[in-house]
Amino acid sequence: MRRSCFCAGRSASTVARTSLALVITFSTLALVPDSGAGAGTALEAPENLQSGPGVCSSSTVPPMASRIGVYWSPYTFPGAALHHYNLYRDGALFAQPRANSYADTPPPGEYHSYTVSAVDVAGRESPRTGHTSAIAFDCTHTPARVGELRVAVLLVNRPGTSKDAAADAVFGHASDVYREASWGQTWLTGDVFGPYPVKPGRKCDMSAVISDARQAAGITHNEYDHFLVFGAGCGSWAYLGLGAFVGNPTVAAHELGHVLGMLHARSSSCSVAALNDRSCTTTGNGSRFDFMGGTRELNAPHKDRLGWLNMGGRSQLLDVSQSGTYEIAPLNVAPKPGETTPHALRFVTGPTTVPSYRQPQNVYVEFRQVKPGQPPQGVLMTHSAPTVYGYHGQLSEGRNHFLTRNGSYSFKPGSRLPFPRDDQTVTIEVQSVTSDRAVVQVTVT
Repeated sequence: MRRSCFCAGRSASTVARTSLALVITFSTLALVPDSGAGAGTALEAPENLQSGPGVCSSSTVPPMASRIGVYWSPYTFPGAALHHYNLYRDGALFAQPRANSYADTPPPGEYHSYTVSAVDVAGRESPRTGHTSAIAFDCTHTPARVGELRVAVLLVNRPGTSKDAAADAVFGHASDVYREASWGQTWLTGDVFGPYPVKPGRKCDMSAVISDARQAAGITHNEYDHFLVFGAGCGSWAYLGLGAFVGNPTVAAHELGHVLGMLHARSSSCSVAALNDRSCTTTGNGSRFDFMGGTRELNAPHKDRLGWLNMGGRSQLLDVSQSGTYEIAPLNVAPKPGETTPHALRFVTGPTTVPSYRQPQNVYVEFRQVKPGQPPQGVLMTHSAPTVYGYHGQLSEGRNHFLTRNGSYSFKPGSRLPFPRDDQTVTIEVQSVTSDRAVVQVTVT
């Protein structure tokens, strides 16, 4: 499976919709008079024209309701200087940006095609590019992470996959995984569409493939929160907040997790003296306790990120900053009515363990209930970034490591984890583990 984590370009993205969208000002729709300079030189069209829903911005005034981003390679005129580009929407001259990108803001759900040409200071216009097209992304729609998640499954270039099989993979298996991990708070519903062909030159361009399939299916507005594309031949990877390519139906829950903003659940063996990048040896999707790495459950930072640790208006997450003895209820068991024991602890590690340009990172402490016939799991600890960073168009890998000691994922009674926090040292020591409780001693010095 292609790594879908928070990577740039076209490999799986992570990022908040508050990222800045590039909005280009443009001149009046009028050509510069042709002086005839260089008129005998053959011209070519600009290259690499792309379009997609882009990223909404909260900084524009008035705020964007929707957006289509159009991009192409910078153009160099032979023997003359570039003056502007001509951007054509649906065949008509629409804008004349000076830069090689443009943010169009049609009403949400509108589908438009674009071509572009270049114009030099003498008024010469190059040939136009081929067409690119996209559906306007609705910037006013914020999909929920708790409750019903509406998902559209798009079969693309996959005539061998039946709609029933795709529906079972997403609305059967994947929905069950989400319902179980969220304590029944989140599940998946939706529909399957297709199969549809991929237009020439658009394979593995996720925003283009999704826009084309939405157009073919008649999906224009907020009927669905997210999109899963089956069978495009592009492996499995995700684009934060939009959708994912699903190469294998068994990874639908995992890829949708990336769309929702979750990182890979990796494992790290770290020095007890320093909890940071230089002292940790990381293993890919090494977690056995999280479907972003291995099994059906989710770790505490992922449940925290999705808002699943606030069931019934009561937080099941306790922030710890002082010395003391703390009980933890099992994370894989839903809270009982009136229960006050937290299901996870969270420690901010502080700036001493993370470069200053990143957000403070956390250590989460959780406990998984011992199941009949299985060895005790003990206490699990995860070093995690609270936000996604390094976003350059798609998901780029952030820190989300299960910590291991002596090759074991579980911290048994007597196991200790010290780590620096500002000018202090925090030490977490496991005191006891029973079938329904773990007790840890926290010492801050």
